[in-house]
Amino acid sequence: MKAISLFLLTCLLCIPASAEELTTGNLAPGMEDFTTSGGTSYGTGHGCSSGAYCTSGTTGGGGTYTSSFDVPLTEAEVQLGFTLNSAITIHSHSSNAQLSTCADGVLQSGDCRDIFTLTVTLQDAGTTVETFTHEEEMNFAGLQDFTFTDTVATNSYGTLTGILELFGIDAGYPHGYYGPQFSNPSLTIDYQTALVQEEVLAGITEHIETETQEVIQATTATAAPTETFSAPVLPAMSTYTSATETAATVDVAPPVSAPSTGSETVAPASAATATPSPPSEPVAPTIPPIAPVSETQQEQESQAEAEIEAAVEPEPKAVSKSAKSAPRRKAATAAASTEAPVSAPVTPAIAAQAVVDAIAPSQKYGAAAQTVTLVAMGIIAQNRGLFKGPGIPDAAKGFFSTSTMPDGPSMVDRMTNYRFSGQASEVHNALVESQWSK
Repeated sequence: MKAISLFLLTCLLCIPASAEELTTGNLAPGMEDFTTSGGTSYGTGHGCSSGAYCTSGTTGGGGTYTSSFDVPLTEAEVQLGFTLNSAITIHSHSSNAQLSTCADGVLQSGDCRDIFTLTVTLQDAGTTVETFTHEEEMNFAGLQDFTFTDTVATNSYGTLTGILELFGIDAGYPHGYYGPQFSNPSLTIDYQTALVQEEVLAGITEHIETETQEVIQATTATAAPTETFSAPVLPAMSTYTSATETAATVDVAPPVSAPSTGSETVAPASAATATPSPPSEPVAPTIPPIAPVSETQQEQESQAEAEIEAAVEPEPKAVSKSAKSAPRRKAATAAASTEAPVSAPVTPAIAAQAVVDAIAPSQKYGAAAQTVTLVAMGIIAQNRGLFKGPGIPDAAKGFFSTSTMPDGPSMVDRMTNYRFSGQASEVHNALVESQWSK
């Protein structure tokens, strides 16, 4: 981006730009739209003919016509500089052709040549930045056109506004409106618009595109290489076979990329001595379609139940205090522990859980292992001995005693009972009605 900016600046500064000279329309209104102050008159006689915009003598201090305008240039055009072109038509009294110049100023005693002044003021945000004043002595009779040119150099102005002011006075003469008469005011602006050559714009555009492509290529070349992830080759899944299963086994087809392995036989163990084979890396399960229960599956379920029942130890008559305090979860995790077996009673639920935990991780998704898991879940769900405990016996004579307090005679008179009952009923009815009203 820095290179692009430098290039743009170089192009704008070093390559000459063509400029188009333009001129605005007339920014001055008609005389009827000027605001007046001092000694002015519009066709009221006493030297001011009908339809004329006149000025007074020394008694009125002369007259002023004022108009404001906006400079219709952009800030860039203003800052390039421009030219103001002002014009006005003046009617002079015939006496000015014979009178001399005012020796003691326009307010002297004794008639002398009239004068008028045209002033253009430019303002930037209400602050005056340029003022151009033109004063003329009238040494003629009748109409005469005056034009003035003012130049504004290059600048740092913003959006400009302006004021056009016309002043006239019948110098040395106190009465009437025999001073200068104004007509046909005009104000235009000559300015230039800088136009960058098309070939410069084309060059800038091409350079930007080239720089952008180079930046993209450089960024791509220096970017960190993308790491490729290779999925590990997983071993084949082994088949779970119980100790009592002799004929039926379920074989799982190995992955295409991995060599097939032989089936692995896992012998069932008790809750305290079961030792699983070292786990291999798990393989993503493949969900087979639901099929009807075959004879082989029924045989597997029967074998699993027999295996779990065989794992159940008869409850000993005497259990030591240390055995009672041993956590039950040791029976489920004994496969990974090297501690001495604990002589705690093994319930069907604990035995079922132990058989499930004894299944190797690589075999958990096999058909036989799933069958054993389902059978174990059914046994565990039966809660045989898992949550047994002493219950709370019912009271021998019931929760409530049959003894009652016999009713007796009223401890107050009947009228008091009536009043109490009536008041209670009214309060209750009021309560009910308050609820219904809502």
